[in-house]
Amino acid sequence: MFSLKTAILGAIITVGGAIAGHAQIAQGSAIFFEVPNSFVVAGETLSPGSYTISRPPTSSGSRNLLMVRGNHGQAALFTTVGADSGKESNETEVIFYDVNGTYYLAGFKVKGWMGTNELRLRHSVREAIAARPAPVVYINASQTGY
Repeated sequence: MFSLKTAILGAIITVGGAIAGHAQIAQGSAIFFEVPNSFVVAGETLSPGSYTISRPPTSSGSRNLLMVRGNHGQAALFTTVGADSGKESNETEVIFYDVNGTYYLAGFKVKGWMGTNELRLRHSVREAIAARPAPVVYINASQTGY
């Protein structure tokens, strides 16, 4: 009986680890996108332009710490949590909430992944969305290194 419990627990941990690991950006991988509006991420307002989402070089301790960096030097660090959608993504997309004309980076999906990586939005943004549902804006992106 003990070995059966051990085998079941091992299978759960293996499957859970595979799912969790699948939804993370590996070191050296990146998502590329163009955004036509300024947007807010982790309290920082970034200008319209070309951006990359990747793991920062010093993020060896945290798989959820990511960086968005623009081609004009703007950058911000943020963390994500995985949300399983139950189906494989058909496209790589960066997701924004449009809250009263201000874009907030909300997450991203990668083609072939089972789910979305979502940002933890500030309390004031969550309250604004709850009070008046915000349109969701999807911007097509490309990826490398997956």
